Amino acid sequence: MTRAGSIVNKTIIYVVFVLISIAVFYPLVYVVAGAFAPGSGISDMSIVPFTREYTEKSEDDSAASLDKVVENYRGTGNILPLVLVSELKGQEILGVNITVEGAAAGEWYTAVAGQEWKNEIRLAAESDPETSSIVYKGSTTDGEFIKAYISDGLGLAANADAAPSKVSVSFDIKKTGPAPKTHFTTKGAFTLKHFKYLFTQTQYWLWFKNTLVISLWTALLTVIISSISAYVFSRFHFVFKKTLMMSLLVLQIFPSFVGMIAIYVILNRIGGLDTLWGLVLVYVAGNIPYNTWMVKSYMDTVSRNLDEAARIDGASHFRIYSTIILPVTKPIITFLAISSFTGPWMDFIFPKMVLRSPEKQTLAIGLFSFVSDKKQEFTTFAAGSLIISIPFIIFFLLTQKSMMVSMGSGAVKE
Repeated sequence: MTRAGSIVNKTIIYVVFVLISIAVFYPLVYVVAGAFAPGSGISDMSIVPFTREYTEKSEDDSAASLDKVVENYRGTGNILPLVLVSELKGQEILGVNITVEGAAAGEWYTAVAGQEWKNEIRLAAESDPETSSIVYKGSTTDGEFIKAYISDGLGLAANADAAPSKVSVSFDIKKTGPAPKTHFTTKGAFTLKHFKYLFTQTQYWLWFKNTLVISLWTALLTVIISSISAYVFSRFHFVFKKTLMMSLLVLQIFPSFVGMIAIYVILNRIGGLDTLWGLVLVYVAGNIPYNTWMVKSYMDTVSRNLDEAARIDGASHFRIYSTIILPVTKPIITFLAISSFTGPWMDFIFPKMVLRSPEKQTLAIGLFSFVSDKKQEFTTFAAGSLIISIPFIIFFLLTQKSMMVSMGSGAVKE
């Protein structure tokens, strides 16, 4: 192989390795970050663990006021121009307040804006406690009035003899202060409230217990039935042996979902619906075909001299299976136990079909309720998903040596 070809091969290997690493660790980092994020939505699940973006808000979000005062107001006619607010164009006006002072009692005033009196405010008479005079006041937040005011100005309609001494107009303007500052901080970005909510406000521990019970029984029964079946097919010769082996292979070709209706009918007739043992029965039945083939293939590699030596010493078939074959095939039995144990933790379809009562739900069903149409608690979902990894870690630590070391190769010296 040329040097260029070697470089290309190494580059391809590195690229594939990086892509696989991203595919494996990206979701994990996302779940860990979401479990400790302060918010509850999916947007709060920052990909950078324990770090969030904060924006400084204005200290005062209230509206500003701009006053326009006309002293010694005089005019004739019904519509009198008052104040043009060209300097307010481009501003966001939230409201207009109008006050007329120095008017005689019994007179009426209406503030108008725009053309043909289409927008108006009728001013109400009030008594000024300090001067004992009549003051007419009115205000509005109507968008059409404010828009007409900005474009055409404001006028005052009154009876012909009206001669107020002072007219005041104030505007409520939305503040637009300096641009907000954005920075990153770890303050408030780490919280355990989602875990506390899981443990105190939900049935998480009940879901966890149900799933653990189902997984342990599934792993135990799968190991026992599959290993015994594999021993029988590996060590015995009988009629229809190949036919039965082929039947197991054919059964494994079809997905479990094909038989969901039949499974439901059978469980209904034997009283297995809405029970944990009914779901265990479904898992064990589905695990037997493939796992029997897998363990049988491993047992075929174990020397038959071990069986013959034990048989000469008077050992029965069950004793050979339990004291010789099982210890030698410990690695594949351990792998079978791990794969059977992890399956129920991640399954959703069959628990949803079999289990109906809230007290019988598994973790998959319970956690899914946090991200349904009615709830969007993605960070709580992430916290619950993170806890699920604890049993897997403990189980792997206890069985890793059995997975790595095979006793079959050193049992007999040919």
